[in-house]
Amino acid sequence: LLHKIIFTISLFVILFIGAITFKHVNNISDSSKAVMQTYDVKLELERLFSYIKDSESSIRGYLITKDTIYLEPYRNATKNVNTAFLSLKKMTSKSSEQQQNLEDLFKIVNKRYDYMKTYTEQNRGVDINRNVNFKKNFRESSILLVDTRNKLNEMVNLEETNLKNRNSEYF
Repeated sequence: LLHKIIFTISLFVILFIGAITFKHVNNISDSSKAVMQTYDVKLELERLFSYIKDSESSIRGYLITKDTIYLEPYRNATKNVNTAFLSLKKMTSKSSEQQQNLEDLFKIVNKRYDYMKTYTEQNRGVDINRNVNFKKNFRESSILLVDTRNKLNEMVNLEETNLKNRNSEYF
């Protein structure tokens, strides 16, 4: 009888320890997924900014030289920007705040592209030295690039805050 009682108690202790271990392993797994998600979003945000800067460099090269060879990297960078936005939209789908930030960022980037489109190949005849709107638009486009970086930084900071909050929940 004593053996059965000891065996039953031992079995319950083992099951209890197993349940605690299982819960802990799940918490670690959830936490590591959250960490990976945060790093993936941060990496994609950095890629997005890199693509935006690539398009900026390409359009400036075109403006300076009027050589259409600079428009192909501009178009590629624009495609990459769109792809990065789609990817970020999926990655942040569970965060309404990040979705709003992404929408705000998209508006800023689109406004910049509207300025840049004014001076691409279809408007090749525009003399940027004599065009009164060019300097104003160019300055506004530069300000929007700073706004883009600020919004990206805000999104990265939010990801880091979310990560800290998730980790405090799990541990």
